[in-house]
Amino acid sequence: MSSKDLCANIIYGPGASASALKREVDRYVIGQEEAKITLCTAVAMHLQRYRMRLADPNSVGTAPNVIVYGPSGSGKTALLRHLARLSGLPMTIESAPSIIPSGGKNGKLITEVLYDLYLKADENLPRTEGGIIVLDEFDKLAVRGDQSTHCAQYMYCIQNDLLTFVEGQRFKCYSEDGTKSVVIDTSAILFVALGAFEGLTPKESSERHVGFSSDLCAAGEGGAASDRKLQLSDWIDYGLKRELLGRMPLRCRINALTEDEYRRILLDSENSPLLELERFFRYRNNSLLLSNQVIDAVIRKASLSGIGARALKSFLYELLQLPLFLHGDRINTTFVVDETFYQTKKAEDLKLYAGSDRSKLTGKKSFSYCDRVLKKMQKKDAEMVDGPF
Repeated sequence: MSSKDLCANIIYGPGASASALKREVDRYVIGQEEAKITLCTAVAMHLQRYRMRLADPNSVGTAPNVIVYGPSGSGKTALLRHLARLSGLPMTIESAPSIIPSGGKNGKLITEVLYDLYLKADENLPRTEGGIIVLDEFDKLAVRGDQSTHCAQYMYCIQNDLLTFVEGQRFKCYSEDGTKSVVIDTSAILFVALGAFEGLTPKESSERHVGFSSDLCAAGEGGAASDRKLQLSDWIDYGLKRELLGRMPLRCRINALTEDEYRRILLDSENSPLLELERFFRYRNNSLLLSNQVIDAVIRKASLSGIGARALKSFLYELLQLPLFLHGDRINTTFVVDETFYQTKKAEDLKLYAGSDRSKLTGKKSFSYCDRVLKKMQKKDAEMVDGPF
């Protein structure tokens, strides 16, 4: 199925289900099952509301707005980009702290963010009003410590302005040069807030629970704080307004990646930077081959870096500077990177084989990881009809 047909099926056909979205996302995003289920459900609900709104402009309902929290580099933005692409919905991403309150300076008004979404929707108003706005670094809006400072008051002003947009109203938005304007209703736009929220942990509650929840609380009283679910009061104590939190009913955590997940990202994901590099070399009928020991070392280094999945690409590019430099002058060449080159980075330790045929190397146990990536690339190429998304 072509990418256009797939997106059309997801938006208008039975593929709009949360499970259909998740099946596609699973091909690109490794792990994070809880977050994928929450976000795929939110987008599927949003798509259904969008279709209902197209059929009946007077239909009511609130968007399933979401807060996604977790460490940097764990895949929050990547997950949303894939969902927007699969759903065919326009999406714009803006850093929440860069938004300025009404009448402020040196930043971007929320109406300008709305106009950016309008442009992403090809100036189609119905598509704009069914789009997605991602507020990155949302945790930096939290007011912590002294609430009387100028900075604290400024962040509260931004939270108040966002509240009016998230709860849904009509706003007149202007182009950057002021020559065009459009009125956008935000009541059907899906807002997703992202942030690391470092230090946000469940606190001991002195509240008395009644009914079913009291049994659950009693059963869990002996558990560690990390095992308890975050309550609304935890978010408020962190420095977010109760009213704003009330307009964002869904919250999910993205966890730090494990070493096994780093391995699966590199070897099994269709977003693999190793797969991307192999395609780059194949453009000139060249080939790239890394030994299993080298790949293990890259994975181990990335998992210890603390900067998330993007470390895989960073370390691969750092390692492969010489092969990438020589690639443009070679045709039908296999570049072999083994543990010796990994240690020295010297040209004399980079092995070059004439011909892109790996027949002398493929099948060897020491290169089985790269063979695994190659088979995935060949399978994907065979499935493609009109190119990648």
